[in-house]
Amino acid sequence: MQENSVFYRGWIVVFACFAMTSVGFGFGFYGHSVYLAALTIDNGEEGPGLAIATVSTAVTVYYLASAAIMVFISDLIAKWGPRLFATVGAVTMGISLYLISNTRTVLDVFFAYLAMAPAFAMLTNAAVANIIGPWFVHKRGLAMSLALAGGAVGGVVIVPTLVWVSGQLTFSAALQTISTI
Repeated sequence: MQENSVFYRGWIVVFACFAMTSVGFGFGFYGHSVYLAALTIDNGEEGPGLAIATVSTAVTVYYLASAAIMVFISDLIAKWGPRLFATVGAVTMGISLYLISNTRTVLDVFFAYLAMAPAFAMLTNAAVANIIGPWFVHKRGLAMSLALAGGAVGGVVIVPTLVWVSGQLTFSAALQTISTI
């Protein structure tokens, strides 16, 4: 079947990559504003009261680590296959969210963010390009655009949902609940 057909299996791959980027960007890019606010609050049970500079430095280290990991994305997809690769990325994101929910010290915040670095690398641009690339030739630009639009949807859906759930529970309970889904 040709990639011009709506029944072409590559479009299912695009949908899966849309979901990947929704999670990857929603939690791994846009979610930092929520994490920063929650981790720097010092009111007992709600937050550990870390310095803004500490959390910001952890985020910077996170982005540097993610960029370094992206160099190996193509090799990992070739070795594990796209399904296992994406599954490992999603599970790693869940684990890192759980770690962020339990952050109490400076060491905790760096450990949690370094755990999130491979998840972000495995669920965003480099991964999507390597997964979609073999499926499309003529419609590759359209396929990539649709898959990466998931990142914007993740920002629009995940962050407000996280804020709302945090308001109903606590930040820690919200992330722990979300990380188990």
